[in-house]
Amino acid sequence: MKSILDHKSKSNSTTVKFGSLLFKFLCKVIAKVLNIKDKSSQKDEFICNLCLKRCIFSNKDTIGQLYLNDKFECYTLEDSIMEYKIYGETAIPYGDYEIKIIYSSKFKRKLPLLLDVPGFSEVHISSRNTIHDIEGYILVGQTIDKKTFQLRQSRAAFIQLFAKLQNYKKIYLKIQ
Repeated sequence: MKSILDHKSKSNSTTVKFGSLLFKFLCKVIAKVLNIKDKSSQKDEFICNLCLKRCIFSNKDTIGQLYLNDKFECYTLEDSIMEYKIYGETAIPYGDYEIKIIYSSKFKRKLPLLLDVPGFSEVHISSRNTIHDIEGYILVGQTIDKKTFQLRQSRAAFIQLFAKLQNYKKIYLKIQ
């Protein structure tokens, strides 16, 4: 019985490692296709400025537009904006945040993490599609259905954004 359990855990571990390697490979391929160059050698261009402009609000969620160095990158989906914090239902506060690319033990891969968000912990930028998937994250997508508040092509938007973010030494996010 023990050898069967050991075999299953090794299989799951292999699947996670393969998925992580595939994700890294896809990010590199996309960066190459989009001709994204390492900007760390250029003096003022190693800083990435993201700006999230919230634009459509409902009782349950918020749609926004994410800009990377003043160029539209993708759409965002967050929880609703409230005056007081309710776990899993409240968007993060307006403000300026630093972002680090870190390994998430929950998702078993590297993700952008917002630092020092008041009242929140582990706020990531991630790829998912609906309000039910938010859990305090900022979700991204290439298109959005404004009637159902669902993101479309979320994974593609995240891979493209993540490939670009990896080229910067410092990443900042302003939420308006």
